[in-house]
Amino acid sequence: WFEKAAAQGLDDAWVEWGLIYDRGSGVPQDFKKGAELFQKAAAVGNVYALNNLGLLHEMGHGGSKDEAKARDYYEQAIAKDFESAMVNLGRMMSEGKGGLTVDHDFISRSVVVAHHHRRHFPILCGISGCPAGGKPGLNGC
Repeated sequence: WFEKAAAQGLDDAWVEWGLIYDRGSGVPQDFKKGAELFQKAAAVGNVYALNNLGLLHEMGHGGSKDEAKARDYYEQAIAKDFESAMVNLGRMMSEGKGGLTVDHDFISRSVVVAHHHRRHFPILCGISGCPAGGKPGLNGC
């Protein structure tokens, strides 16, 4: 179903299909395949895909760990007002990752956003092996 929906240009289907491969839900787990599918959705600006690619690059799943790319994907999603990416970038910043300069105001705002959504900091996410332990959450965090 996801393959057919994605072929019709439904970017959320690329994300859902990517999550299936990322988690190994009914298919062999394949981070690279998941990342390829997220990339297709990210190419049209899908914020879930941008956030998921940030997580994959932050953790090194599907390729080399690249915190600068993770930061870039999070920032692209933040520019589209995707709050989960703000939480992830705030967590990265608070942990001293990605060469980020610590911005206490930004970190505080990201904690407030996480609390507002009744999430714990660090967030619970849908990506397998995420910094929060891969606990299921909303679609891709």
